[in-house]
Amino acid sequence: MAEPTVRIVCVLAMPRTGTRQLARLFRRVEGFESFGEIFNPAKSYTLRASHLRALGDRLGAELVPDRADEHTIAAVRANPGAVLDVLAERAAPNIVATKLFPGHLERPLVGEHVVHRGDVVPIILRRRVIDCYASRLKAKAVNAWWGHDTTDVEVHADIENFARWIIGPQRWYRWCRDAIEQAGRPVHLMTFETDIEPGSQHTRTFIEQALRAHGLELDAPPHKIHRERRQDTNEHPADRIANWPDFERELERRDLLDLANGYFI
Repeated sequence: MAEPTVRIVCVLAMPRTGTRQLARLFRRVEGFESFGEIFNPAKSYTLRASHLRALGDRLGAELVPDRADEHTIAAVRANPGAVLDVLAERAAPNIVATKLFPGHLERPLVGEHVVHRGDVVPIILRRRVIDCYASRLKAKAVNAWWGHDTTDVEVHADIENFARWIIGPQRWYRWCRDAIEQAGRPVHLMTFETDIEPGSQHTRTFIEQALRAHGLELDAPPHKIHRERRQDTNEHPADRIANWPDFERELERRDLLDLANGYFI
């Protein structure tokens, strides 16, 4: 039996991996409608009142059409399949692009409604570990997760904090990869440094190849190469982390330097 027609692309990632840049690039490609952290436990970001009313109708429940309402958020997170159906139906014939971070949904729900759902293409997005960590430190330092130039923000890294932090992301990425493989589906592994950072044409090429693996050709004119400006334009960890020499020595002493300079998977 052939797979259902692709209606949704779901990016499985971590914060600070470039998902916001990816969403902006999706919006530049005709045929996509891009959404943000719709399953965030704090707020159903980017869902509109019309989506929430349609979800209430589908569930036979009266939902407050407010993405910050706690009962509405709970209904969204408890019914991811219905939410994705609503988005896909209202976006048709466009493809919905959205994202999932660890903690957004219980993993059995991710498995059922993303990994095993035939009209969803899951894409894993990764970024170099030390850059994710430094970006996280800077965002916390300025208390702003987007729209803030952090190039000149100085942060100090703590090896104990880093060692604790890597546990969750490592488990998440390995689970995503293993779940997709066990479902017998292609593992589309997108890398920030090669597939997003160079510009939109690189991203488009990756997305085209991923969709083609599911029998769908992207019928949209190519866009010129465009490179997004990062929140932090520094290129090397030594320019991002004020105590980098000492921190690097601690990473090496704990046999974590290769991981820091590489990827979780």
